[in-house]
Amino acid sequence: QSVDIPNSVTSMGDYAFNGCKALTRASIGNNLKAVSRNAFSGCEALESVVLGSKVESFGFRAFDGCVKLKDINLNDNIISFSDYVFSGCVSLSNVVIGKSVQSMGTGVFVDCTNITGVEIHDGATVIGSSAFAGCVKLQSVDIPNSVTSLGASAFSDCKALTRASIGDNLKV
Repeated sequence: QSVDIPNSVTSMGDYAFNGCKALTRASIGNNLKAVSRNAFSGCEALESVVLGSKVESFGFRAFDGCVKLKDINLNDNIISFSDYVFSGCVSLSNVVIGKSVQSMGTGVFVDCTNITGVEIHDGATVIGSSAFAGCVKLQSVDIPNSVTSLGASAFSDCKALTRASIGDNLKV
C-alpha cells in the first residue's frame, strides 16, 4: 500500500496515518510544510518516504516505530526535528542532516540501531538529549562549529562509536 499526498494539501492532521500497518511508501506533496505529530508512527511496514520540497519540520514522534523505514530524503529546507521523530526506526542506516536544520529535539534518532554514520551540516545549533542514544552501530559523528548545545546522553550507548569530531563552539 502507498499514499501520495498531492500538492494541493497544505496541512496534515495529527495521527494522520498512525498505525497503518500495511503502508509501505509515502510521498508528500510540495506544499506541505510540516509532517504532523505522530503522522506515521507505528506504520511498521513503511519503507520509504519522499518529502516534498517545502517540508520544514517534523512533529513529535512523526515516524516513531517505523521499523522498516530505511529511505527518507531529508531535504535542505528542514529547519527542525521535534522530539522522538525517528525513534525506533531500526532500519535507518545513514543519516545526513540538511544545511538548514537548526535544532534536533530529544531522542530524535533514539534506538535507531542500524545507523552507522551521521553527517550534521554546519548551521545546526542544538542537538537534544538522547538524540542518538542507543544507536549501537554508530561509528562516527562530526559535530560542526555551529552547534552550541549538546543535550545530556546525546550519544549514550553508542557502543561502536570510535570517532567523534566536536566543533569549537560547544558549551558544556
